[in-house]
Amino acid sequence: MASKFPDESALQVSQNLADGPEEHKRKNTREAVKDIRQNAGTICEELMKMMQTLTLDMTELENEYDTEHTDRLPSKRMSEDKDDCSKNTESSHEQLSKEVTNLEKLLLFFRTNVHEADDDIIVKMEKEFIIQKERLSKTDTTDIDDIHQSYEGNADDATLPLVKLEEQSCFGHCDDPCTIMRIFPITSNEAWVLRLDSSQIEQIDTNVTLIKEMEIDCDDFIQIKDDLVFISTDDKIIRRVAPSGSMSDICTTTSFHPHGISTALDGGMLICLCDSDYEHVSQNSTGEVRHLDAAGVTLRTYRHTDFQNKLFTCPFRAAQNINSDICVLEYAGEECSSRLVVVSFTSELKFIYTGQPTLKEKFSPTDVCCDQRGRILVTDFFNGGVHILRKDGNFLQHVLSPVWASQSLALFGDILWIAGDEGYISVYKYSEEEELSTK
Repeated sequence: MASKFPDESALQVSQNLADGPEEHKRKNTREAVKDIRQNAGTICEELMKMMQTLTLDMTELENEYDTEHTDRLPSKRMSEDKDDCSKNTESSHEQLSKEVTNLEKLLLFFRTNVHEADDDIIVKMEKEFIIQKERLSKTDTTDIDDIHQSYEGNADDATLPLVKLEEQSCFGHCDDPCTIMRIFPITSNEAWVLRLDSSQIEQIDTNVTLIKEMEIDCDDFIQIKDDLVFISTDDKIIRRVAPSGSMSDICTTTSFHPHGISTALDGGMLICLCDSDYEHVSQNSTGEVRHLDAAGVTLRTYRHTDFQNKLFTCPFRAAQNINSDICVLEYAGEECSSRLVVVSFTSELKFIYTGQPTLKEKFSPTDVCCDQRGRILVTDFFNGGVHILRKDGNFLQHVLSPVWASQSLALFGDILWIAGDEGYISVYKYSEEEELSTK
């Protein structure tokens, strides 16, 4: 399936670096590297657009596959033809998946390593980016694999440093203590908070000053630019409220109940959906995570893997990692126990995390976020503190927090906010230990 890229591409920003010495000769490699680093943000945006286009193609293939397997064919010959068609569909899907994986590696490099890598590595990776449009029809990704493994700073490295938390402040938010369901920082010392069973979203600072209140009856929210975007599980509608207080509908979630909303790397949103409401979630429930743009257009749906296996029972919180993996918390299994499920940008199941065997209480994840090195942070309600994993799923460490029954967490730069039961909020300086982990 041909990818649908526009004729006028944002690749022109760095195309000048690859047009050859005749038209765009650079004075030297250092000047070229300087330009590449300055354009890293634009390169990441274009890579995300390319990945979205490919995943839309993959969605079309999945829909074609579903149609093929729901039609009843009367003859053996027709069944054989359908099997051949299905094999071709799966082969095309696999090729598109490899192409997206190739783009993911480029995205990871330009997002995290372009400012530290050696000049020759930067130039090689930039050239790979330039010719990616021509490579989309090929499956050979050996060259980029070799380059990707050659630069330093890979977040999968076993020597990824441990995390160190230095408390900046710890305070109770309100006179009537109640659980804080969501905390969304907008600066290093200001954040929006949503309390359980509250009809208001409040903007506060670390001095416990109430800056602003918005009358919004919702179950979860995020901020996109200046607007608050929120969900209501019962209404099945995603809405936006402007700073002036004017409200508008973005889109509906059809027959699914929205259970959570988070921001995506491209400025859009991740919506956690389930066919059951909170009171009726069971092992038979089915859920999905939708990646929407800021206007509410569905870019990608994470529901199945390998065309048929259910990924989620009832997802309720998600985060997108630096390599574009989708990290999802969900209710699943007996007594709706909770777990972390991580899938790739192409819906491939990466791993499932259910806690450490040394935990005193049952693992009860409540929120998830990712840092700039790809670590995954998960709050644990019953055991307190934060579980920290590498992006490949290997456990790194467990960090304790004075916020008992942690309910929500969020990173703003190098500041970590943790909120929980009885309205308590802790704010930490988030950094790496000098000594490296050897686990």
